[in-house]
Amino acid sequence: MNARSTALQTAPQDRPKEETALPVYWHKRVLMLAFPIVFANLTQPILGAVDTAVAGHLDGPQYLGGVAFGGLVFSFVFWGFGFLRMGTTGLIAQAFGARDRHAFRQAVKITLLWSATGAGGFSIVYWVGGEWIIGRLTDQAVVHAAAMRYLPWAAMLPLALVAGFQLDGVFIGATRTHELMKAMAVSLAVFLLAAWALAGSLGNHGLWLALTLFMVARGITLAVQLPAIECASCAPEAG
Repeated sequence: MNARSTALQTAPQDRPKEETALPVYWHKRVLMLAFPIVFANLTQPILGAVDTAVAGHLDGPQYLGGVAFGGLVFSFVFWGFGFLRMGTTGLIAQAFGARDRHAFRQAVKITLLWSATGAGGFSIVYWVGGEWIIGRLTDQAVVHAAAMRYLPWAAMLPLALVAGFQLDGVFIGATRTHELMKAMAVSLAVFLLAAWALAGSLGNHGLWLALTLFMVARGITLAVQLPAIECASCAPEAG
């Protein structure tokens, strides 16, 4: 029996502790990184459920039609902007892993430019072609009229959420998902409070405003933590 065969048959308890502990460490590491992202993604159905529940208590079925239109726009923009998160993650992970602060800053700037361009494009499409899009979605005059009242909110939505999506990718690429989860929790609290306070007096406009505040809060809560992430990307000083 050669040395290689002997090594393969070595019992796990006879192997070095570091070798047997390594898979356990990485399982825990992956779970610690993934769980906050799962929590962050759970906020989308929560937003839709709250919107529907609140609108269901308003007068008239047209409000539910307005919520349905808003949910469709939000889902399309949410998943359509997923490329920003994924594209940013790769660039940031490369710079962060190399401890290259200059590359980190460049990645943030470039992805922000992409994000702003994409958000502007979505907003123009909704603003210019919104009436045509709504006409393809419903033939009910009352729902069409309700959706048209909320079209300006739909046009502003991409601009409100773009910073949050781009910074999602930054934080995931830098493996700072716990900070991402905390920012999402704060933003969700902002949405719930705003929806509770505004929906009664402003109707669906209050729900749209609450959703917009949620998106803006996502960007702000992540942006205030960005300098710490940038400092962590610096190469350790020698000595």
